Amino acid sequence: MLNVAKTDSQIIKLYLETNQPKIIQQMMESYTNLIAGKSIADVQNITTESTKRFLNMNTGRVRATTNFSKGTS
Repeated sequence: MLNVAKTDSQIIKLYLETNQPKIIQQMMESYTNLIAGKSIADVQNITTESTKRFLNMNTGRVRATTNFSKGTS
């Protein structure tokens, strides 16, 4: 869930569903830290620590697979 401030008194909640929460979380955390003025080295260290926290996290979802097959024409 993301909280986005539209105005001082209005906040919108956005709900995202993905089968790749670890990657999305790392991208958002890296972007936020870079905007906040942290160095690339700091962001890499934060990402490494984040990866450790998410390593064994059960997201409750199993990654779906897609099978593509060529049809006969």
